[in-house]
Amino acid sequence: MAWQRGKRITALWAINENDNAWVWVDSLGWRKCDRRSNTTNMLILGATGKAGGTLVDFNEEMVDGKMSIIEMYVW
Repeated sequence: MAWQRGKRITALWAINENDNAWVWVDSLGWRKCDRRSNTTNMLILGATGKAGGTLVDFNEEMVDGKMSIIEMYVW
């Protein structure tokens, strides 16, 4: 697990499939909203950070070969 601090989310992507939502994190690229952490709620937090232009802190880990956000805080 690795904490990323003081990052900005600048793009969102989702499709009408189970557990398939992503956020673009500046300087890191696309990160999957992990299904174990409730994908919808994680995307809502990402959207809140993007809309407000605020900094986010998140915990990420490799899940099924993809860097995935498993916990997020929006300041």
